[in-house]
Amino acid sequence: KSVTVKWTKDTAAQGYLVQWCKKSSFKGAKSATISKNSTVSKVIKKPGKGKWYFRVGSYKTISGKKQCVWSKTVSKTLK
Repeated sequence: KSVTVKWTKDTAAQGYLVQWCKKSSFKGAKSATISKNSTVSKVIKKPGKGKWYFRVGSYKTISGKKQCVWSKTVSKTLK
């Protein structure tokens, strides 16, 4: 089973970070980096059963560091 995470485009962003985790604190979270700001979805293949938390961050690179603004956390229970 897979999950599709979708978000609205941020014209000021250089790219997006997508994180998913079984803990709402996102400690030990898995992540994916999308370097094109035109992409507005990510398919996560086989995350596993149970309750998962997802968030998306739009980022800009400033002085070699990614500055990220995170979305609201969304939870989903997978069977």
